[in-house]
Amino acid sequence: MLYKEKICEACISKGYQECIKRNCIKGSKIKSLLGVIEKKYYDINKIFRKIDCIIAPSNFIERKLKEGKLKYTRMQVLHNFVNKTNNQKVSIGDYVFYFGRLSIEKGINNLIKAVSEIPNIKLYIAGSGPEKENIQNYIQNNKLKDKIKLLGYLNPNEIRTYIAQSRFVIIPSIWYENCPYSVLETMEIGKALIGSNIGGIPELIENNKNGYLYNFNDINMLKEKIIELFNNEKKVIQFSKKSRELYELKYTSDEYYNKLINLYCDLIKEKKYSV
Repeated sequence: MLYKEKICEACISKGYQECIKRNCIKGSKIKSLLGVIEKKYYDINKIFRKIDCIIAPSNFIERKLKEGKLKYTRMQVLHNFVNKTNNQKVSIGDYVFYFGRLSIEKGINNLIKAVSEIPNIKLYIAGSGPEKENIQNYIQNNKLKDKIKLLGYLNPNEIRTYIAQSRFVIIPSIWYENCPYSVLETMEIGKALIGSNIGGIPELIENNKNGYLYNFNDINMLKEKIIELFNNEKKVIQFSKKSRELYELKYTSDEYYNKLINLYCDLIKEKKYSV
């Protein structure tokens, strides 16, 4: 739901013909036209009503599907999960951490600008993407090499180590995240978070419980939250502990499995199938 790197809900508010007007599918008028025809075909033939249940990974995406008038029989919210890993040695580090795609919609530029204006705070960034060169130039032009460190691509174990040794992790997205694994992976390790209040992020980061939320695209508010949490070690410990507790309660593979099996069993009973 992006158009020219900004959130777009035109198809919901104005209709699917907006997809054709804006060349939404890979910048192609023909592909966008075919996409709309496909959707109309699905609606006319009630394709989605033939599905017994649609699983939505967040309450947010469920709301958007309803707003988009998706013709379905039943929908169930079932948040994503991450597997438990070996216990990671956690410490309160001297840097904040971002890991993920380096692209505008992920809010990485906002994060870099915010940190660059805060004295005595370092930012470590793991990942790659289309904004990498711009970020490198910004760091060089503003003499931020000692403050902002680009780590490049890291394997999962390396990322886990950086999460565990950070002060906290930041999720600065400015688009509609669904149920981001970056948040769940951080919670599994047991680390505090700061995240933008958009999409499915606030369903995972509970404000003032396992982290802070801020108004998305608000760099000043992001700065305030970073400063507030970075300078409050007691809060960092409190939020980190709560992150792990919430993970154990809601986002383990066992919890997901049990909910999924219960859903299947309910559907089987409703359809009067035999197991």
